[in-house]
Amino acid sequence: MNNSPWKSTKKAFKFSQKALSIDETDAQSHHLINGVKLSMKKYEKAIASGKRAVELYPNEAYYQLLLGGTLKDAGRIYEGTACVKQAMRLSPFPPYYDYHRLSVCYLQRGQYEDVLKELKKALQWAHRLLLSTGA
Repeated sequence: MNNSPWKSTKKAFKFSQKALSIDETDAQSHHLINGVKLSMKKYEKAIASGKRAVELYPNEAYYQLLLGGTLKDAGRIYEGTACVKQAMRLSPFPPYYDYHRLSVCYLQRGQYEDVLKELKKALQWAHRLLLSTGA
């Protein structure tokens, strides 16, 4: 069994590239490459893959969310914020980490009141999640 997360990531990346060589319209592979390139801090390549995933599947909230985080990490905070907000609009019940991601965008923009507002929402959703699992 392979215990190395990096080896697993490299393997997933290779399989995604292979999938794209067969079908360039595989949004999940573009999404995965976005995440891998982001972890390598290759922001422009990550952004290109993330944008392609969103083009192919514009109603997938998680694709929008990862693209937003990628843009934020690349210093394109306003674009990142817009993507995170779009992800939240696409999801009828945004998970708590969406609110957290939005709060980080606001933090980088210096909008501290909005940071607190979004973190409170994140805590409320996380609390509901814990209650629903019986933890």
